[in-house]
Amino acid sequence: MNKVLPGKTPSETTAIIQREIDKASQKNGGKIVLRNGYTYEIGTIELRSNIELFIEKGAVLRASREPSDYLQLDVAGQYGGNKGGFLLQGTGLKNVTISGKGIIDGRCLEFMDGWRDEEQKYIRSPKEWRPRCIGFFNCSRVRILDIKIVDSAQWTIHLTGCDNVEISGLFIKNRLDVPNCDGIDPDHCKNVRIKDCYIESGDDSIVIKNTKENQEFGACENIYIDNCTLMSTSSAVKIGTESWGVFRNIVVSNCRIKSSHRGLAIQVRDPGLTEHIHFSDCSVETRLFNEFWWGRAEPIYVTALSRDEGGEIPRVRDVSFKNINCTSERGVFICGDATLPLCNISLHNISLQIKKKSKWSGRQHDLRPIHSKEHGGLLNELNRAVYIKNTDEITLDSFSIDSVYSEADVQNVIEFINVDTLKIIPL
Repeated sequence: MNKVLPGKTPSETTAIIQREIDKASQKNGGKIVLRNGYTYEIGTIELRSNIELFIEKGAVLRASREPSDYLQLDVAGQYGGNKGGFLLQGTGLKNVTISGKGIIDGRCLEFMDGWRDEEQKYIRSPKEWRPRCIGFFNCSRVRILDIKIVDSAQWTIHLTGCDNVEISGLFIKNRLDVPNCDGIDPDHCKNVRIKDCYIESGDDSIVIKNTKENQEFGACENIYIDNCTLMSTSSAVKIGTESWGVFRNIVVSNCRIKSSHRGLAIQVRDPGLTEHIHFSDCSVETRLFNEFWWGRAEPIYVTALSRDEGGEIPRVRDVSFKNINCTSERGVFICGDATLPLCNISLHNISLQIKKKSKWSGRQHDLRPIHSKEHGGLLNELNRAVYIKNTDEITLDSFSIDSVYSEADVQNVIEFINVDTLKIIPL
């Protein structure tokens, strides 16, 4: 075990930690400890196989403000997104751990440049360059345990092409007005377990992706999310929108979603297959926010549409929602494409209570992104408690609607459009 003290500058501290990691790696691994009571301001640290980076309680790992302290990535290619670099990263590693009770501080406000709308001030405008916190690429046996991460300026944890990942006991608290500060992003990953985490983020809290640039890693499958508390100005849990490949065997259970713009979501927009997806035993509270953020307070949301005009429609089949208790400002929204409907969608024991509590209008359907426009697809439509369109083989079993708020534009509580083989089992 090597205990490390910080240097006088971010570049010096980065070099000290990197040197200790490299020395331990040459001896087949070890534990590098960042000590209680110290702040370590760093740029990019490259982790190695068989290394545990342990951040003691009371230690802070803080993002440098200088882009020159980071290994630069045009992450629109390899990692997806905007220009930036990672605080902690690893490529092609086996058996690597980040743990401890300490803090990683992304210093997001240092990388913001005012507001997208200076009058409303609901979403900040980022600078061209901003760092991310943790990135693993093509790694196996990855563990991220117990740490606290605050104020990430971009994606907090991005896993690309990784296998056998455990993420447990994390406390992630990002700002709710910072765009792209997702919590955890498994991308073309297999055998991932995310449990016992608390996540607040402006963008999606947990989002499972298949990015176009990383199709070589194959399916995103065997993902288990359990016992997490989530809050997001976008989706609390989302599959998509990037869906270049297969999503399979994804289970979300025992989660608590608070004050989010969208709850449990499948939002696929690119060629691919999504199947065997199961959500169970969750409480979902959603509310409306400013329309800059995707979502219209849908507690349950499933859409499969083409991102581009005339593009290939993604396939979705075998999706279930069971024992979901919803309190929201809008209803359940399920919508496929008429040329390739959603197939075998089931909702069992769903309790839906709709109450108006924000100042925002619920008179919109949100299909973004479609028609070759990133923000195309926000349509003026009536609010429904349940809206299902272009779907084959759908079951509603013990579905209760407690109340619907009485705006003048709410006419139909339940609406089915182009639905084949509908089965409704009453309470």
